[in-house]
Amino acid sequence: ETRGLTLLLLVGGVVGSGCAGRTLGKGSSLASISLPTTSGELRSFGRSPDDPLLVNFFATWCAPCLMDVPVLNELQARPGLQVVAVSLDLYPRKVLPLFAEAVGSQYPILIASEAIRSGRSAFAYLPEIPVSFLLNTDRQIVAIFPGPLSVQRVDKVLRSLGMPSGEQAKP
Repeated sequence: ETRGLTLLLLVGGVVGSGCAGRTLGKGSSLASISLPTTSGELRSFGRSPDDPLLVNFFATWCAPCLMDVPVLNELQARPGLQVVAVSLDLYPRKVLPLFAEAVGSQYPILIASEAIRSGRSAFAYLPEIPVSFLLNTDRQIVAIFPGPLSVQRVDKVLRSLGMPSGEQAKP
């Protein structure tokens, strides 16, 4: 029982830190964010003249987050949409390479900054994980997907925003 409580407190500390009530709204621009990969290379969200970006926040210990892996792989394989995952793990350089190999992720995995983990970034406070944000080509948030993803949920939003969905990309 003590172990479960410790895990709960640890999880709450990662996800719930920085809960000053600040939340992120649609339209916030994230073009200036750069995060490291496990090899230390910085990757910028930057603007894209062509492709929207789906940013998924997860942790390796989060069971519902594992359900997102096949969905993110399918979305990453599509033309016209970029996918990136951001790990909230406390020791990402140790766990992420093994995790990525074990689950077969086919999309880039970045490491959350302390500002993201504490709710002081442009993403503000993340109320739960997994959570995904759809950014347009100017890297403004146009949709937020709390909880596990489905291809159908993402396609529905892409269609409603006039962006190419997987159904439109198929020959």
